[in-house]
Amino acid sequence: MGITIEMLTLHGIAGSIGVGSLALFFGTHVYSGFSDSLVIVLAILGIVGILLELHVIPGHFIAGAIGTIALLVAVVLAFGYGFLTVALQSLAVAAALSALMIGAVVADFAPERISRGALSSSPLKAPST
Repeated sequence: MGITIEMLTLHGIAGSIGVGSLALFFGTHVYSGFSDSLVIVLAILGIVGILLELHVIPGHFIAGAIGTIALLVAVVLAFGYGFLTVALQSLAVAAALSALMIGAVVADFAPERISRGALSSSPLKAPST
């Protein structure tokens, strides 16, 4: 979540928290022997792919999709093959919580825009008199 906020705002604090969280997650799994350096390489390639999609070649979807898939594969591989179900459950919980957070933000801003008519009329169409 911190890295996502950082990719969109570029302030530094959220990115530091996100990178620290990823380093702790992948570092502890590599240190404990559940995974190897391939996981770290996949995670870095995933983040680079997502950054390319957001800032260098936006709108083409290929770099972002490859980055997302690489990051998800890195998370699954970090748990080790014996804990595949735990990895998939963790990803499902993270996806559900992210959907709840996005829904809460949209629900907070959407009623205000609907009441002003911002979502119901086109900005190019002149209002009828």
